[in-house]
Order: sequence, then C-alpha cells, then structure tokens
Amino acid sequence: MVRERSVYPEGRILSRAADRYEPHARGGKPSVYQETIKTKGHGFHHWAICSKSFDQDVAAYEAADYPVAFSDISPRGVRIVYVDTSRDLPGMLEIIETTDALEAIYQSYFDASQNWDGKDPVRRWSLKSGS
Repeated sequence: MVRERSVYPEGRILSRAADRYEPHARGGKPSVYQETIKTKGHGFHHWAICSKSFDQDVAAYEAADYPVAFSDISPRGVRIVYVDTSRDLPGMLEIIETTDALEAIYQSYFDASQNWDGKDPVRRWSLKSGS
C-alpha cells in the first residue's frame, strides 16, 4: 500500500459524501486511490469519520496496528488521515480533524440542500468558508 503525504495543489481528489463530489487525480503520481484500483479494482475505497480528538484517534488506530496510509491538509484547512483498515474492513477509514469552522462549512452545505427545488444543481462554495 502506498504510504504518502501530499499537498492538494499537486493533485485533485474525488470523494462522494451524500451528494458532494471532489475529483481524485494525482497527475500519474502514486496514490492510495490508484493502489486500491490496482489491487482490487474500482469500487469502494473508504468512509470517513470526523474527530474532535484527531491526534488521539489516529494514535489509537496506529496502536491497533492500522497504519496511516495517507495524510494531508484538506482544502478546508483541516488535517486528514487515511488509516489502512483493509486487514479487517472492506476499505480504509478517513479521519477528519473537526473544527468549529469545518462544522460551519458542512452546516452550510446541509442548509443549502433544505427545500431545494431541483434547479441549479451545481453549487460553488468557498472551501474555506462554505459560502
């Protein structure tokens, strides 16, 4: 499994969370996504949890012998880590450092979805502020 640390401007990430997508491409560079495709094909890669005790949670997974496969700072300005849980689970686990600012961004996504009339399906937000 690729063990890496990257910075988002080097590549783009594609994740689906509810109806949110982010592109995942690293310009041909090794990545945890490409490694998974090579070993098991396209399909499920990871799920994510938010953590207000990020360092402790990452350390707990490492202590349980789940190595960190990827770490970065997200476009939203918080730390993220992918823990390789594939030994026991069908994919990796992403741990997202949760801050009040991140919660406000995610709340803005949720608020925008309420009472949506189906028009204007593509919305643009500032990744740092959510507006």
